[in-house]
Amino acid sequence: MHFRAIKNDNVLLCFEKGSWLQVTNLIFGRITNGYLTVSEWFKGDCRGIENKEMTHVKTALKMVLKGRGTQMKYGKIIGKGNTATVYEWEEGTVLKLFVNGYPKNAVEREFLNAKAINGMNFAKPKAYEIICCEEQMGIIYDRVEGETLLDWVLKTGDLQGCAEYMATLHKTIVQNRVSHVPDYREFLKSNILNAPSANLMEQEEVLEILDRLKDGDTLCHGDFHPGNILLSNGLTMVIDFMNVCHGDFLYDVARTVFLVEYTPVPTDADDRETLLRFKKILADLYLIEMNVTREMIQDYLSVIIAARVGECPNEYRGVR
Repeated sequence: MHFRAIKNDNVLLCFEKGSWLQVTNLIFGRITNGYLTVSEWFKGDCRGIENKEMTHVKTALKMVLKGRGTQMKYGKIIGKGNTATVYEWEEGTVLKLFVNGYPKNAVEREFLNAKAINGMNFAKPKAYEIICCEEQMGIIYDRVEGETLLDWVLKTGDLQGCAEYMATLHKTIVQNRVSHVPDYREFLKSNILNAPSANLMEQEEVLEILDRLKDGDTLCHGDFHPGNILLSNGLTMVIDFMNVCHGDFLYDVARTVFLVEYTPVPTDADDRETLLRFKKILADLYLIEMNVTREMIQDYLSVIIAARVGECPNEYRGVR
């Protein structure tokens, strides 16, 4: 049996082949583009269906949502990260398959964020659906070609060019306005409160700074750095929408500076001191291209640094 399951505010189910397609057609008498809404099944709305048939379909759906019995076929690996592997999928698309045990709510958050910005005016892959594959969840995206800007700058050493690529793309992102995505201040506050072994006095001071930061409806990517930018024939595109939010654009600039300059380099990395120096220079060049000074983002940066401890508590293990 070959099928796909999609989870959003409503649960949608599509069967491409097999007897279940006949059953669902018989029950509902309608399928739009191969999909049908099934959230009603869990609300007891049987639409005149006999209880025995409804129980049968509910059981099948639960098996799908738990990932049992799926027989997905995907192609070769295109890319691999800490949380997901990207595979070839159907024509023009890829499957971003998250590691086994990755939080379901995090996958759903990325999908909802990606769907919320699908129609906005900047270069990005379009998100289509969530699927369940055995014990893992994944998202279907447009397939995009190119190398990461991180690989490009490590290969070329062109820090100025990298900063220009970053700023040009980032400016197109923050021109968009959005409200139906998380508030950046809630994201920061949650991570500040979740920080292990936090000093309560320091925590209160950081929360006071956070309260003073500006609100806003600017679209913030939340994870904008060279590793999440693809470059092909001089054109850039941003990927990875897990931390999309709305707020003041200076937050997103500060977040990028943090990710570029402040995230650690492993102690056993080759030429570690050179990499640390390059990170600082790239952050400075990026700020110049964005027409932002360090003074303008200092409060944002202070809060981001404090919140990072709760967001990634193991990030500095093995780092001096």
